[in-house]
Amino acid sequence: MQALWALSNTLSRLPEPIPCIMFKQECTQAISEVRQLVHRDDISWRNIAALAEYALYHQLRGLTFWKHQWRLLGQIYSELFPSPEESELSLSPSPDGEILIVRTLSKQAFGLVADNPQLLASTTLRFFPAISEISLYACFLNFPINYSRQEMLADGII
Repeated sequence: MQALWALSNTLSRLPEPIPCIMFKQECTQAISEVRQLVHRDDISWRNIAALAEYALYHQLRGLTFWKHQWRLLGQIYSELFPSPEESELSLSPSPDGEILIVRTLSKQAFGLVADNPQLLASTTLRFFPAISEISLYACFLNFPINYSRQEMLADGII
């Protein structure tokens, strides 16, 4: 009881926030700065490591096209998703061309994309005309929903 009392008195005299609160604030600030730097609102604590690895991999090999791709993905994201952290966009190479990977993190974001695949496809094709497929992933599904170039053609998008 005395130890808890002493600890509670000590914490109230700290001039700064508790370190874990400071850490969370610093992480939020860092992610916000990265979002501004690369012009992408879909960067979150969930995907920042993978995106940084992707950027470093290409940068170390002298390939700078990733910067342009990131900005284009950011534009697609800002046109389709009203708020950050609803989904994540990335490109994946395939033998037929690149695949746009859309990972939705909420049911609202999933519904927006699943109900309007033509909107996503037309927006994507404006920025990436050679895209071969769009793969939609959801946190509650164990499989992707794919929208192929042939389906886009059949829907009159291409």
